[in-house]
Amino acid sequence: MYITDNDHAKAPGRRVDGGTPRQNPKQPFPLSPKIWRVRMFLDQFFARPLTLRDAAAVVDLHPDYLSRRFKYETGIGFHEYLLTVRLRHATALLVTSTRSIKEIAYEVGFRAPEVFSKAFTRSFSCAPSTYRNHNLVFYETRSPDGSRADRALSTVGSVHERSDLVDCIVDCGEQG
Repeated sequence: MYITDNDHAKAPGRRVDGGTPRQNPKQPFPLSPKIWRVRMFLDQFFARPLTLRDAAAVVDLHPDYLSRRFKYETGIGFHEYLLTVRLRHATALLVTSTRSIKEIAYEVGFRAPEVFSKAFTRSFSCAPSTYRNHNLVFYETRSPDGSRADRALSTVGSVHERSDLVDCIVDCGEQG
């Protein structure tokens, strides 16, 4: 049995039968269909400037009710979930691309690179540039003509030229 708007005043954050909220947001079920749709919406459109009101319109719920319901069913708040999705995509881009940190911040939905850097540092206890540096393994290779080429193999398996990454990391290090 779930909390309705009237029951919320009696037992905030609790099920009417005394149970606790579900705690595993990675499981699409047993989420209610509306909350599952909101999660899919956030996973798909995370790079857009989304608000709770936008997500509520997708499932035809009041934003306040959606916020309570989302936290109740997933165990994590709406904005915290959206931030987690954005940062997860940012970490993948940091180690698989040579884009600047500023470009990655905009690409994953942050309106300002400073906000991205602060959120990233708060979540991972290191700056995005440090994360990038520590998640790339450089190794020396020989090109067919016999010249030396430094390449980076990221933890995801993509190969990058060292000179591209070093330039990018130096540029990004100055910015944030």
